[in-house]
Formats: sequence, C-alpha cells, structure tokens
Amino acid sequence: MIFISHILAGIFGLKLLSMFSVSVEFNQFTILIAAVASLLPDVGVLIHDMKHHHGPSHSPLVWLIISVMAIVLNFQIGLVLFVAITLHLITDWFTARLSGLPLLWPFSKTKYSVYRTADDDKGNYDLRKKLKKADRKRLLESYYENKILLGFEFLIACLGLLSILTLIV
Repeated sequence: MIFISHILAGIFGLKLLSMFSVSVEFNQFTILIAAVASLLPDVGVLIHDMKHHHGPSHSPLVWLIISVMAIVLNFQIGLVLFVAITLHLITDWFTARLSGLPLLWPFSKTKYSVYRTADDDKGNYDLRKKLKKADRKRLLESYYENKILLGFEFLIACLGLLSILTLIV
C-alpha cells in the first residue's frame, strides 16, 4: 500500500476502536498517534532500500512485543499503536504485490502474501528490477496492476477519510 493508505487505514482502525472501547477516544491526538504508528513498519525503508522493505520491520512478533510494552506504559496509546500497526501488516499482507511479509520472522525468513506476482513465488522481489522489466513504466501503473487490490486499497482510504469527517462534522 502507499503511505497515505496506511495512514487512513490506521485512522479507520482508531475510529472502530473508539466505537467499541471506552478507553480510547477519537480525537486529534489519537489520530496523530494512529497516523504515525501506521507508518512504523515501513522504517525498514529508511534503514535499508526498497528491496528489503518487507523485512523484520513487517514481522507481527516484533510489533506485538513493542505494542505490549506500550500498553503497559500507556494503555490508550499502546492500544492505538497496536491497532494501527496490525492494520498496516494486514493490509500489506493483502496488497503486497511485489513481495510478501515475513509473518514468522525470526523463526522463518519465508515471506507470505495473499497475492503473488508470477515472477517470484518466494516473494523476494526487487522493485527496481520490476520497473526495468516493465520498460520503465511509471511506479503507480506497475503497482496497481491488479484491479481487485486497487479497489481494496481505495475502500480502505475512503473508510479512513469518512472517519476523519466524523470528527469534523
């Protein structure tokens, strides 16, 4: 997913959480926490390049441990962190077109994805090679080759935007 979709998915998750939990409020502060938390799994891009994007920073075990520690320190912030990051991992698992996620890391480096490219069944795929192979198509054209996945990402983004509108209206 693109970063704005991750942010909107995190905000939508916060809205749902606030509807079903008396401990979590839907306000500007928690929206900021959800927006930042929803991007945390992508810190791997800052450390490595896009080739290693879905590395250990996309492992559920890593974020489960961090979320539990955050919940112990501050229940509301920890819960928002957990929901936003979990949604990031779930949406990436569904939409990881060019690679999978290391769902069992550190026990296994195998990457899993709902949708696989025909180019590599192991999910280890270099985005730069994809762009060269695609004869330098624009990144978004290559990224959105599957209309079902595009629709899923669009739906998540709309739900996030509607969640924000409920705060404004």
